[in-house]
Amino acid sequence: MSFYFADPIWLLLIAPAAVYLAFVARRSLVNVPPLQRAAMLTARMLLAVLILSALGRPRIPAGAKDLSISILLDLSDSMRPKEINDNLELARRLVHDAKGANPKVFAFARNAAAVNEGLTAEMLDKAAGVLDREATDLQSALLTGLGAAKGGTAPRLVLLSDGLHTEGTLSLAIERAKAQGAKVLYFEPAARGDPEVAVAGLEVPDTARPAAHFTCTAHVESTVAVDATLKFYRAGFLVSERQVKLEPGTNLFRFETFFPADTGQFGKLRVECSAARDTELRNNTAMAIVNLEKRPRVLLVSGREEDGKFLKDALKASDLEVDARGPYGLPQGLEGFAGYDLVILDDVSATRVGADQMANLEHYVRDLGGGFILLGSEQAMSFYGSGVEELLPVRFEGRRKIVDRSVAIVFVIDKSGSMGGQKIELAKSAVVASLDLLAPTDRVGVVAFDQTPEVFAPLSSASRRGEVADKVRRIQASGGTNLYPALDEAYKQLAMAGEKYKHIIVLSDGRSQKSEYDGLMEQMTRLRITLSTISIGADADKELLGRLAELGSGRSYYTDDPMNIPQIFTRETLQVAQNSVVDGPFQPLVARPSAILRGVKMQEAPFLLGYVAAEAKNGAEVILANEGGDPILARWQQGLGKSAFFASDAKNRWAAEWLSWAGFGAFWTQFARDMMRTGALEHNLALGVRPVRGGLEVSLTAMDDMGRYVSDGKAQANVVGPDGTTSRAELALDAPGLYRAVVPTEQSGVLNVAVTFKRADKSVTVNRGVAMQYGAELTRMKPDGELLESLARATSGWRARSLADVLRPAKGEGRIYREMWPWLIGLSIVVFLLDLLVRRLNFGFAPVRPIGEKK
Repeated sequence: MSFYFADPIWLLLIAPAAVYLAFVARRSLVNVPPLQRAAMLTARMLLAVLILSALGRPRIPAGAKDLSISILLDLSDSMRPKEINDNLELARRLVHDAKGANPKVFAFARNAAAVNEGLTAEMLDKAAGVLDREATDLQSALLTGLGAAKGGTAPRLVLLSDGLHTEGTLSLAIERAKAQGAKVLYFEPAARGDPEVAVAGLEVPDTARPAAHFTCTAHVESTVAVDATLKFYRAGFLVSERQVKLEPGTNLFRFETFFPADTGQFGKLRVECSAARDTELRNNTAMAIVNLEKRPRVLLVSGREEDGKFLKDALKASDLEVDARGPYGLPQGLEGFAGYDLVILDDVSATRVGADQMANLEHYVRDLGGGFILLGSEQAMSFYGSGVEELLPVRFEGRRKIVDRSVAIVFVIDKSGSMGGQKIELAKSAVVASLDLLAPTDRVGVVAFDQTPEVFAPLSSASRRGEVADKVRRIQASGGTNLYPALDEAYKQLAMAGEKYKHIIVLSDGRSQKSEYDGLMEQMTRLRITLSTISIGADADKELLGRLAELGSGRSYYTDDPMNIPQIFTRETLQVAQNSVVDGPFQPLVARPSAILRGVKMQEAPFLLGYVAAEAKNGAEVILANEGGDPILARWQQGLGKSAFFASDAKNRWAAEWLSWAGFGAFWTQFARDMMRTGALEHNLALGVRPVRGGLEVSLTAMDDMGRYVSDGKAQANVVGPDGTTSRAELALDAPGLYRAVVPTEQSGVLNVAVTFKRADKSVTVNRGVAMQYGAELTRMKPDGELLESLARATSGWRARSLADVLRPAKGEGRIYREMWPWLIGLSIVVFLLDLLVRRLNFGFAPVRPIGEKK
């Protein structure tokens, strides 16, 4: 084609425009000579033709005198090291031989990066460092090469690749190459004779019942006949091992297995293959997730496991499955949380919850729709400033002070040389921040120590916190470490204090000289002075500091990250200075009706004997309160899930009288069922998840109680990867009652999928787990020369058999198409100016016609 319009539809408007302009000119009342009227009409018609032609984007062929060569080096995971080295050498020779053709070299995989001149292995490694090598996107590589072509030259794109395209399409690259007159050339990929074994997948049923046997099939690909060992794992434990003979091609091996009744919602399976001869070892494992059909499941984590027995028995009596654990019982991974519909924390200190566990708990609630309840206790306040407090409908900071709670607190800070730099600065910032948590009626002192103690702020009113803060900021690190004299100085300051609560907080990162601490701690105990300690880093004397905290009836903290110092300080200060534990009987009052209380006669409920005072956040729903308005039961929505705070407990301390109350079981059962993931109680939604190229295909089938498809709802999918990254997508209605979408994700491993379905005022969340394998990069073993051939053919390119073949002339070389619309727009401006000129010229007087006379 020598000339064409890219958008020819605009040309259809030329004839109507000409008719319209002629009609307007005939009806015009402007009195001008016929010749001038004809000139005006001609100019306007020409202007319309030019504008509409420009909108049609005309293109004409243009010749290119020179070549621009882009060499595209494939560095994706499917490429063998020898192939990369051979291609690098070929690229060096091409650059040398094609100096007059503007050669440029790019490395690519999922993305592309330029390789500097010289083409050394080090430069290639540097370029590879910015590539995502887990996929191959040939389109991205080709577009990068086209973009580097010098204007007015004929581009040639030389592909040095195995042709294993695993990401996206190629249509845009082909279209752009044709438009620029570019040709794709390739060198035939070398045949691979090395032995290769890969586990292509593990086929399992989507769902299964606990204890029910089912069959799964391992797909193993091999390029050679070889002996191998297959190992089959269930929930991380080896359950089967076989010696097998692999044949070239696909080999299928079946295993029969089951999951015990105590397995969570998701059952994890894994198969591994090790062969006597193999090249790539990263593709020898496959995982799969089986979703188990189970009763709603609750995780109850208590500070002491025996304290959770009352709540556990009440929930189990209502056909809920309860997993009761001790203080370290929170799951480590997100998939562990995903196996539960509700998580309850009962008197668990924040120090027993790791940072990853806390982050996974937040993902579990917000992104997977899980339910979370925190019970009140002295340990509840340890979550001040943490992600758990952000989840809750209440805040612990800013609570009203309990009457007759006067506090005297002394901070004992290690300022030895090892505390220099970041540690001492963070420690000083932590003390200053903690001062704001004290009431003006409290008293505070600061002692810093190295070999000897130094009183930077003697015990004085916290209302002078500004002066104290200025003194704290002057602390400098130097010297050795000797804790005992500093501790003795803090004791002496507090010994004469008249406050009801007296407390010492010690921070140290080193080992102190040996001293007789027992006698000093006995004196503190007699005067009811408590002590908490914070150890920083591996060199800290954790054993000593932990023992001092135990003798001092306080808490012991340890962190190897100095950035945690401020948070630990503020938590500990809050625990002591604003401990809003209210001991005393009270009657919980209904603040607003709720399904939680349906059928529960709260007016007949016994007294609770204490609670933790907190402040409800804006938007929180307070269901129970005391006479003073403090929230006793508050809840709210957090992302896809819900969280709640119950200010009292469910054991034989504050709830001692509730344990024998007839409504105890009903209250906690309805509370748990209201808070748990809605999908746990929903049977009309069928969720399907399967890996596809570039992500996960998520489908949801919705039906009503009559078995009819529901097509008037909205569905949103959240996919949470192993690293906590969340991908979201709206599911589109694909058929009656069927909602579907592909959620992009590049992660491999176990992914958790939550789909929330909303209809009218009802919202339901259902979950699935899915295992994403390594990509096709590691499972496709043979180069795809056919794809490279089709790319070359689509762009009039060819397979190069030598370096000279890359530079040889080609028929029609240099035919590129130039856009002509800028020229037409420029010509339109000229015609427009001519039109203005024609209307201003005097062509002579026109004959005068009486008004109303016809032409």
